[in-house]
Amino acid sequence: MRIAFYPLKEFPNHPNTLTEQVIMESLIKTLQLDNNIFLIPNEFNGSDNKRYEKKDKSPSIDGEREANNKIRKLKRLPVNQRPQIWITYNLNVLSPDSLGPKISSALNIPYIIIGAKYSKKHLNSSNTQNLTVIAQQISHADVLLSFSYEETSTLIPIKSSKTKIIDLPPFVDFSIYEKLREKRVEIRQRISKKYNLCISRPWLVTVAMLNPGNNLASYRLLGRSLWLINKPNFNLLIVGEGPAQKLVKESFKDLEVGIVAWIGKQGKSNILEILTACDIYVWPGYNEYCPIQFLMSQAAGLPVITGGFPGATKIIQNSKTGNIIIPWDDADFAESIVRICDDKSSREKMSSSAIKMVRENHSLSIAKKILNQAMSDAFKNKN
Repeated sequence: MRIAFYPLKEFPNHPNTLTEQVIMESLIKTLQLDNNIFLIPNEFNGSDNKRYEKKDKSPSIDGEREANNKIRKLKRLPVNQRPQIWITYNLNVLSPDSLGPKISSALNIPYIIIGAKYSKKHLNSSNTQNLTVIAQQISHADVLLSFSYEETSTLIPIKSSKTKIIDLPPFVDFSIYEKLREKRVEIRQRISKKYNLCISRPWLVTVAMLNPGNNLASYRLLGRSLWLINKPNFNLLIVGEGPAQKLVKESFKDLEVGIVAWIGKQGKSNILEILTACDIYVWPGYNEYCPIQFLMSQAAGLPVITGGFPGATKIIQNSKTGNIIIPWDDADFAESIVRICDDKSSREKMSSSAIKMVRENHSLSIAKKILNQAMSDAFKNKN
């Protein structure tokens, strides 16, 4: 099937976050398995208001012009070369879809949205108008593919009767992790030398921006938990940077010198190597609905210790692929870290279970079946 794939950015002037990058790359790889992809560049974005400071026109007018231009180009193609499906990824209040609804209607093809984000917290804010626009676009969709229950629950009240919502469990390209695990000893030795880490100790790791708000709350809980541990026998690698760096570092200031290695911002390939080299992923995950890092770490063979916040229970099998602790219970978090660090046999069993769980439930092949069925049904209903 010929698919027009249109990825939107939550922050148009910034590079993709790790989550955006991993999900988008996995989506494209999955769609390419059986289909021909037209990747639509995100040249226009309604939230990029700086483009209009010196122009007497609104983003909506510019977006309509861009859509009309693309419609003319696509209609000049032979029918057997035009897209048969339009898929928009990551529709959100900062990036409404200026192209998908209009182009899909003009070509009479299904309009599918993956990962739509709608939140009433934007009502009566500067984003109220955009919220109304994306609600209309969600209503226009033939199919909505959702990564989480929390995401789905916000879409149900605004979808139209014709719109079908389908669960799409988050997924990763499992083959990448298989290849990296084969080189784990070599990678671990290299990282040990680079960051002066004791290779015989368990390595904990977290990958998260050092941002205020939810992330800072999670880092503070993690810091309190580690402080409770007497004579820690591990290292913690923190991968990320951000505006709350000073506040985050203060959360770990009372720990023994050398326990925490501040790795800073890293590219995706380096992050995958770091995960492969480590032993346990630790992250409270406050208020996160689709923590893709949990999936990545389990694919790399790491048990996960996290709080019982939304998102965790869908990706982690408690006491099997990791431990889900009581939310905000730093003592429970600390005890879980000590237990898994001290019990290598249990850690290895959890590692094997985590790998098996991702391979069987969150691989490209699983996602392919769901996506292909959704597209096939939407195409038949449209024709």
